[in-house]
Amino acid sequence: MSKNYNSRFTPSEEEMEKQKQEALKELIKINNDVKKEKKRKIITILIIFVVSFLLFKLFIGQVDINTPNIIDQHKNRLYQISLNNEKVTIGVEEVERKTIIPFVIYLKHHSSHTFFGNDSLTYKLGNKIILDVKSFECYTKEDFQLSCVSDNGNLIKKEMNDLKYHLYIKKNSKGEKVFYDGNLIDNISDYLDEIGSYHISIVAKYKNVESTIYFDLKVE
Repeated sequence: MSKNYNSRFTPSEEEMEKQKQEALKELIKINNDVKKEKKRKIITILIIFVVSFLLFKLFIGQVDINTPNIIDQHKNRLYQISLNNEKVTIGVEEVERKTIIPFVIYLKHHSSHTFFGNDSLTYKLGNKIILDVKSFECYTKEDFQLSCVSDNGNLIKKEMNDLKYHLYIKKNSKGEKVFYDGNLIDNISDYLDEIGSYHISIVAKYKNVESTIYFDLKVE
């Protein structure tokens, strides 16, 4: 009697295996549901981030945080501009940026200085004018780099060739007509084909530094 009673309430091996399979399927289903939910949340967060980033760029754009110094003291380079092998006086506006958040937030350091040469730049209309641009880093005898702005004649100059240049030639008149806007060239005579005063600017870029070098000349 007892045997019959137990056989009715004790599952057979086949039933137990079936229950195990069903429990395993349920566990796998729950695990897959959890993974899907996590994936959905990650996708939602990414969408919110991308939309927020695009809205930020659209309405605010790039954010520059001005700072007097960026990590290490910036080592200003020396720029030397020659016209027909004669060094000229130039002004330099230099901007260095360090990335905090790519394409959005930057630390920005601005400096301006002057390198002296001939500042009486008057040329005859039709005469050839050859432009030459050089950039140098300045070092002590112990090979320690310093800013070229502080050079008192004792620093060793090393010419650098890692820059990209862009040249602008404008006439200093109403509307500032642009005569040239392109890659650096040496013979600029063809773009100084009118009598008057011209503003020459050269944008020099290397690493995270952008310098604008500028001077004026007159054609008569």
